[in-house]
Amino acid sequence: VMYTDGVTEAQNLAQELYDPERLIAVMRSNRSCDAQTLSEAIIASLRSFMGEAQQADDITLVILKNVQTQGVRV
Repeated sequence: VMYTDGVTEAQNLAQELYDPERLIAVMRSNRSCDAQTLSEAIIASLRSFMGEAQQADDITLVILKNVQTQGVRV
């Protein structure tokens, strides 16, 4: 998972940061999901955390997952 600082520096109304530990917790709890589902989980977590606070920076995610298929040789 690659992300801009707008993810971990997103703030809620109490001006608390959505810090890297919070992001890591979401990634760990969704590690078996595909990239799309992981992205949706992170965005949902961010939105829930921010509540009614205004977004002050861009929020950009790039998620790459290794997809292995049994029996396929490259």
